[in-house]
Amino acid sequence: MELTGFFPQIFRRLPNDELAIDGHTIWYDDRKFERVAYAVICFGKLGVVSGFVVLFYGVVALGTTARAFESLAAAAA
Repeated sequence: MELTGFFPQIFRRLPNDELAIDGHTIWYDDRKFERVAYAVICFGKLGVVSGFVVLFYGVVALGTTARAFESLAAAAA
């Protein structure tokens, strides 16, 4: 990951044990990556659910002669 430059500064921590060779060994903090992955997954799921609600509301609004709030109530039910 360090060679590609993909998030090099965000997920880096300083080594503090004897496994570091000349201070060049880099240890990644998995907690930060897990938080980012959790947020991406949650927002993705929220987007899918919201997309289905908007799509269904559009179908109900276009398929009926009801007013906008009545269509919204029908989509919510």
